[in-house]
Amino acid sequence: MMYRQCTTIGMNKKTIPVKETILIFLCFAIGMGIRIFLLFSGKMPVTDDMHFFEFSAIQEKSMAPVMTSGVAFAYSESLSNVFKFVGNRLTVVAWYHILLQVVSFFFLFFGCRLLFGKAAALFESAFLAVNPWLIKGIFAVTPENFYLFWWSFLFFLIGIFAQKTRVKGWYRKNTDEIYLVLMGFLIGMVCIWHIMGFLLLLFLVYALFMNMSFIIEKRNIWEKSSAIESLLKDEGDAEDDKNREMMPLTSEIFILAAGMFSGGYATLMKYTGVTGLYIQEQF
Repeated sequence: MMYRQCTTIGMNKKTIPVKETILIFLCFAIGMGIRIFLLFSGKMPVTDDMHFFEFSAIQEKSMAPVMTSGVAFAYSESLSNVFKFVGNRLTVVAWYHILLQVVSFFFLFFGCRLLFGKAAALFESAFLAVNPWLIKGIFAVTPENFYLFWWSFLFFLIGIFAQKTRVKGWYRKNTDEIYLVLMGFLIGMVCIWHIMGFLLLLFLVYALFMNMSFIIEKRNIWEKSSAIESLLKDEGDAEDDKNREMMPLTSEIFILAAGMFSGGYATLMKYTGVTGLYIQEQF
C-alpha cells in the first residue's frame, strides 16, 4: 500500500489548503475580536469570587493554597509567576487567559485535524470561537483556562501519536519510547488535576485501536524486507535492525501506562507535601 509523504504532525507537505487557512484565521479573528472588545469595553469586569487572585498575588505574607481541585494549586503557581513580571492586576489575568485560549485553540485544531479530519477541526474551531462559556471564562479568576491549555496540548500530542503510527510507525528506539513515556506522564498528571483528564484516555484508546491494522501491516512488510536484507548484511548491523524494529501495540500500551502511573503518583506526592494530607486522604 502506498502512503503520502507527511510531516511529523501529519500534514501534507504541500501545506494546508488556502481556503482552510482562511477559515481558520477567520474563526480565530472573530473569537479574539469578541474577547478583546469585551475586555476593553469594561462590560465584563474580571471577578475573583474564588480568591485565586488574592492567593496568587505577590505579597509579603504567605497564604494557604486554594485547594478546590488538583489543578488549583498549579494554576495559582502559574499566576504568581506571571505577576512577578507584570505586577498584581486583575486585567493581567484576563490577558493571561486570552493567551492560554489562543494557544489552546491551535492545539485543539491540529489535534482534531490529525484524529478526525479537517471538517471536524473547522467545526471545532468555529464552536470554540463563539462559545459563551469560554468567553465568560476569560473574566473569572479560575483554573479552567489553565487546565484547557494542558488538556488541549495533550490532545495535540495524542493526534501526533495517532498520525505517526498511521504514516511512519513507532519503533524500539530511545526517541519513540521517551515520547510515549512523557506523554503518559503528562496524561497521568492531568488526570490527577481534574476528572476531565480521563476523557483523554478515550481519545488515546481510539488512536491505539484505529491504528492497530497499520501496525500489523507495516510490521509484516518490514519482516519480509528484513529477511531479504539480512542475507546481505554483516553481523555488525544487528543494532540497526533493533532500532528499526516496529513497536507492537502491547509495548506502546505498557510504556504509556507506566508513564501515566508515574505522572499520577508524582503529582499526588507533590500535593502531599503542599497540603500535609496522605495520598489516600486526597481522594
